[in-house]
Amino acid sequence: MGEASRRTGHRIRALSGTARWIVIGTLAAFALVPLIAAATTISAGWQPTGDIAVIGIRSRDAWTSHAPLVGLTTTGAELTGTPANHPGPIEFWILGLTTRVFGGRAGLVMGAALIDAAALVGIAWLAFRRGGTVLLALTSVALAGLIHSLTSASLHDVFNPELTTFPMLLSLVAAWCVVVGDLRVTPVLVAAASVAGQIHLAGAGFVGPLVVIGLGAVALAWRRHPRAVRREGPYLLGALGLGIVLWLPVAIQELTSQPSNIAALWRVATVPRARIGFSFMAERLAFAVAPPPSFLRGTGRLGFLTDTSAIGVYLAALLLAATVSAAILVRRRTGRRDILQLAVLLLAATATSLWLGAQQPSLAAFRADGTRWLWVVSLVTWVVLAWAGWNLLQPSIQDRARRFVVPGGAALSALLLVVALTATGLADQRDGRVMGATNAAASATLRAVPKGTYHLQFEGNQALITIGPGIAYRLEAAGRHVRVDDNTFGRAFGSQRTRTGPVDGNLRITSNSSGTPSPGEELVAEVGIDGGRVGTLRVYLER
Repeated sequence: MGEASRRTGHRIRALSGTARWIVIGTLAAFALVPLIAAATTISAGWQPTGDIAVIGIRSRDAWTSHAPLVGLTTTGAELTGTPANHPGPIEFWILGLTTRVFGGRAGLVMGAALIDAAALVGIAWLAFRRGGTVLLALTSVALAGLIHSLTSASLHDVFNPELTTFPMLLSLVAAWCVVVGDLRVTPVLVAAASVAGQIHLAGAGFVGPLVVIGLGAVALAWRRHPRAVRREGPYLLGALGLGIVLWLPVAIQELTSQPSNIAALWRVATVPRARIGFSFMAERLAFAVAPPPSFLRGTGRLGFLTDTSAIGVYLAALLLAATVSAAILVRRRTGRRDILQLAVLLLAATATSLWLGAQQPSLAAFRADGTRWLWVVSLVTWVVLAWAGWNLLQPSIQDRARRFVVPGGAALSALLLVVALTATGLADQRDGRVMGATNAAASATLRAVPKGTYHLQFEGNQALITIGPGIAYRLEAAGRHVRVDDNTFGRAFGSQRTRTGPVDGNLRITSNSSGTPSPGEELVAEVGIDGGRVGTLRVYLER
């Protein structure tokens, strides 16, 4: 089972019998599970709400004259007064295609599921490519554990910081392949890093050092083995072309529009304000890595904020040190450098993310979705440690153990995936408890308003943050046009929707308990939020 070539690693077609079918079955499972989870949640009544609805609205603008050139707005404007967006619009452009194919509601979920499916298959495939069936087994169990930990909703969550999770992990594995010398994987690194880096700043912070190290590895290979690099020229040129295409909207934004989004992001990052701090992020890292690691346990919405004991911090530090030490030991005993190279990449991405995480505003401490890199670091740390341990075993022991590790890993992965699929209901998902109210209010509003342009006003937290944007998205998907106020919240909908001009009516969406009709308004929708336990949503129309 030795690696046949550093350039290509292990190949599926070189396998035979059961091993080949296990690899193919594992790849197929990771390709299908996100799509199954997406189809299940759609049939359960999933509705776009909050930021996801805003993402959907901007996705409708993709491939039109109003195509977005930057990502979703950040919280920077709220905290610093400086409007800023996440680096790139790649999510909008991808979902813009899937919503046109699958429809306004299903297209969002299926688009996110396709991104995650591609990332999961890529991770599993590259793990096999580099380490054969054993590394595939270890990685598959870890991936299935991560999905179970984050719930199957993570397989199709459109929310931008959540959607970076699996592309970040794929970027790390792809960068590892490139550093080892497998330059044919360079296009995968570019694609994965572009998705993770454009969608959310946390993703950009994680993949940034990976891309830099990958470029350095290519340059070093060119200096040492120019003929080998020329041989892989088509893959490198393909990666370059792919990078240009994927980042072209960002370049157009910076060259033609003012103010510069990159400059705005820099101002947001450097303006004096209260920050999370290094100690807080270091404690979160310890919580993620120390046993039991976060990728193997459910933490709930705010469970990751649980205080970490001193023992946990020491265990995490020892574990990280043991991971690097084991990789160095493998290098000395077997001459293999690849495990140590993976450990170095992991440390580089972790250090950058740790520093950037410490610069976040205090409010971000309560948002697990902005720290998904911690779950990625947790998973890779334990996989590297297990893989190094495996390579320290005697070959005779490896041969005997492989007969149990490979099929056992496939079976355990399948079990964890099935449990994850069956354990998550609509109520457990983001805003799941208000989706019924969103659907009812949006349907009633659509029946009351003919096609035209309507100005939307939001009153109350539920109306502003969750249900209101969901109604706006449903209106747009049904052929109506919406206008919103030009403020910090409204700018996320796109500049064409904050312009003043004639409208066919005003829609006031309120979740305030005191919401009553003003003169000239008529009630078009009244729905209890979460069965009336959270309050009542009302929609008033003024023609």
